[in-house]
Amino acid sequence: MKKAVQDRKWVTGAALAATLAVAPHLGRAETALPMFELRVQTHFSQGWNLNAMELLPQVGARGFRDGMYWQKVERQPGTYDISEFSPYLEAARAAGLDILVVVAGVHPAYDGGETPYSDAGRQAYAKYVAAVVDAYPDVIQRIELGNEYNTNGFLVGRWEDDPGRYFGPLAQAVSQAVKAVQPDTQIWCTGAHSVATGYLRRVFESGALEHCDAISFHPYRDAPQNVDKEILRLRALMREFGGEKPLQVTEFGDWFKDVDDAPDFLVKMVSLMGSSGVSGAYWYALREQEWWPNMGLFTETYEEQPAAVAFRFLQTELLPLGRPIARGLRGEDHLYEFGEGGRAFVAWGAAGDLQVDGAASYFDSSGNPIDPVMRLSDQAVVIRGEGLSVSITRDRPVYSSYYGYGAAPWSYLAMREDGKTTPFDVQDWNWNPFIGHPNLKPMSITFNKIASAIFNGRKVYAIERFIAPESGQYVIEGQWFRGKPHEDGADIRISRNGTVLSTGVVTDAPFTWGPETLVLQAGDELDFAVGPNQKDGGNWVERRITITGP
Repeated sequence: MKKAVQDRKWVTGAALAATLAVAPHLGRAETALPMFELRVQTHFSQGWNLNAMELLPQVGARGFRDGMYWQKVERQPGTYDISEFSPYLEAARAAGLDILVVVAGVHPAYDGGETPYSDAGRQAYAKYVAAVVDAYPDVIQRIELGNEYNTNGFLVGRWEDDPGRYFGPLAQAVSQAVKAVQPDTQIWCTGAHSVATGYLRRVFESGALEHCDAISFHPYRDAPQNVDKEILRLRALMREFGGEKPLQVTEFGDWFKDVDDAPDFLVKMVSLMGSSGVSGAYWYALREQEWWPNMGLFTETYEEQPAAVAFRFLQTELLPLGRPIARGLRGEDHLYEFGEGGRAFVAWGAAGDLQVDGAASYFDSSGNPIDPVMRLSDQAVVIRGEGLSVSITRDRPVYSSYYGYGAAPWSYLAMREDGKTTPFDVQDWNWNPFIGHPNLKPMSITFNKIASAIFNGRKVYAIERFIAPESGQYVIEGQWFRGKPHEDGADIRISRNGTVLSTGVVTDAPFTWGPETLVLQAGDELDFAVGPNQKDGGNWVERRITITGP
């Protein structure tokens, strides 16, 4: 059986070791995991017309995520009535759809209207959840305990100061009550916004992991890049607390500037999430909403949007072949096989030659046939056939600050104007992990943005350092830019072994350097520094740096 392979003739042993240390899942099938499943978010509990449910089979979604609010289920203490939600539950039953019900909220009769923190409040909450589950056990086979509690937008009272601390006792009370009436019901926790490893550490410290059947989160982001590494970090965190639980993405999507950007985003996110161990995901949302334009699969009048086309393509053509498996060995090379047997691949990444052995057909992210693609690029390409072998080759190695983020030969540090440096490392916090230092917030380096700062009137630069893995001729080009213009902006400095090569300022226009050819010795350091210009406020930039090696 032919597999995807990676031509790595120019990658040094040290670079390979560093890459695998960051992404140990790459190139390895997760054979123990079930099929990756796609579903959608709905808001029937908020008044959506039930006709919208007819859209689900059009995109191949077998279920959806919605809510049932505590105060509406228990209008009088100790009395439970879910009749307000029965219409959409009955419709789902008739259509053979499963529902993930979000259970969250407060009740004025318990704990003074705060998010439950006392034993009595938790028991009352648990009884409400058990009543919901027991009313429709054939339809509600999974519940989600919590929704973006790390944002504080869904919390009231003392939980707001430390939401992770209170989660374990609540999960224990809910688990005991639910399993007593419906033992097979799954309890997913906690619907965290982002891959919030810092918040989830506090959740796990509270003892929640043992009472949850899955861990759920919402990896919102501007671009799919790096979500796989963040998920691997979350998996490692679970192992630290006793073992992994299934991972469920219960919201994902983006507030797209252009609806035509959705298909590539969707196909890339599914490839990254599925290959890094996520069991399934819910797209936000089924249809458009006035508060979140360009996020729906359909418009408010049920007209199909580009995201729906890509969603259906994944559901009917790619995911039935099997969950995506990462076949690339470097961040620059995103290559994913759906299932095995060389039947379907998705590829994108830093520029390189795309080699396909076998009779193949090529498609874009929406499933539209396209001409054969010979060069890898930022745009995802889908390759279909039987027994295909797919590889990415280059005459010279390419190192990208964007695609190779977080891996050798890149390293990260802060530097004061007097030259004193502080190493950066991965930081866990309330949102997605970032590279930085706990004493130098808000400085941060992510795969697409860099923020510097001024401390006590002194500028501190955030630096991406490229260390040449071998001697030879390198071609470097980079662009630093801002999504929003700023009158002051950010200062850019590029240096080699401490000698400044170029400087510039990013305000309303980007700063571009290169292509510049340099002869480097193995171990030479190229520093790409971002700092404040004259004052705080505009000292963050987006950037793309590409280095072609010897």
